[in-house]
This record gives sequence, structure tokens and C-alpha cells, in this order.
Amino acid sequence: MNNRRQYQQACSLAQALDCIGERWTMLVIRELLLRPCRYGDLLAALPGIGTNLLAARLKQMEADGLLRKRKEPGKRASYVLTDLGRSLEPVLLELVRWQWRRQTDNEPGFRQNHWSLLGLKAFFDPARAAGLSLVVSFCGEPDVHVGMLDGQLRWWLGDARPPRADLEVQATIADFFKALRSGERITEGRVGDITFTGDPKHLARFAHCFPSK
Repeated sequence: MNNRRQYQQACSLAQALDCIGERWTMLVIRELLLRPCRYGDLLAALPGIGTNLLAARLKQMEADGLLRKRKEPGKRASYVLTDLGRSLEPVLLELVRWQWRRQTDNEPGFRQNHWSLLGLKAFFDPARAAGLSLVVSFCGEPDVHVGMLDGQLRWWLGDARPPRADLEVQATIADFFKALRSGERITEGRVGDITFTGDPKHLARFAHCFPSK
């Protein structure tokens, strides 16, 4: 069933790219790192892929041991990463950091709020978040929440809701990342479209949980 083009090189890098270097493969992995996905979820998150190509990619990735189907009673089957597929997370996070170093401005194109979660994870410093209880809800996308709780970065998608936190922040993606990029200290109740409720003593540490250098 393997009809993909391959480098035909006895090199570990070339052979790894034979497996994950096809167009869309790493973006499927991105989606599944964030949450289990049904076929329709993946199709919606990957505009331009086409149904036949997505089906072919999923079939090949399953054959390569990167993902598997998960079936639950009364629900449509979803796709989840295997341990082998999930082991690619550090590779994706390093690519995110690499892109942030070379990026000079926001790139145009289709955008979904939940993609920013990997960007947050790429720069998150658990030591700086120790003792911080904070939840961010992204404005315009009420089913995306990210939290720093007990020194860990967590997120909730879909119907899942975060627990109450000492500080609850509402932000647009653009203003949230502008604050993170600039290292700006948020010392008032509002910076751009960032607003908060709760204990303001955490605000001085907010952006500094994500050092970008």
C-alpha cells in the first residue's frame, strides 16, 4: 500500500522523512497532539487536504504505527496517536521555536485558536509557573482554554471546562501573543484586549512563564 515517494537513502534522517515528511502528515500529528480527532475534525482543521488525500494519509500513518483508531460505544471512531506518534512532540515543539526565531510578523492564512496551544507549550517554563493558578480563555473561541495550575500547563477543548483559578484571563490570540513576545508586564486590569478577574498579584509573572529566548 506504500505508494509514496521515498529518498531511497541509507540515512536515518532520510528514512525518518520517508515516514513523516509527506505533506500534511505532521499537521495531522499536530491535531492529535492536542486532542483525539474524528475524521471530520481533521478535515475541518486541514482545509485544502481533500477527503481522498486525508483518508490515504491516515491509512498510511496507521500502517506506520503513528496513530490508531479508537472506538467507543455509541460514538464515532476517533484517531489518537500511538506512543511512537506522540514521541514526535519534541520535534514539533522545536520546529515551533525555530519558526518563532525567524518570524518577523504574523503570517497570513487560515488560523484556528487551538493551534496556539503548541506555541505556548514550546515556550512554557514550569519553574516560573510554580504556585501560579491561572486560566486563559481565548475570546472568539469559547471552547479553547489554557491553564497554568500547580506548575503545569494544561488545556481544555470542546465541552471540557477548566477549574476555577486565582486569576482568570480573557484575551484575543493577537493580544495574548503580543504580550508574550514583548515580555510586557501586565500590571493593570487591561492591556489591549486582555482583561482579567481575580488576584492581581499573579500578573507580574504572567508573560514571564513563556520566555521566548
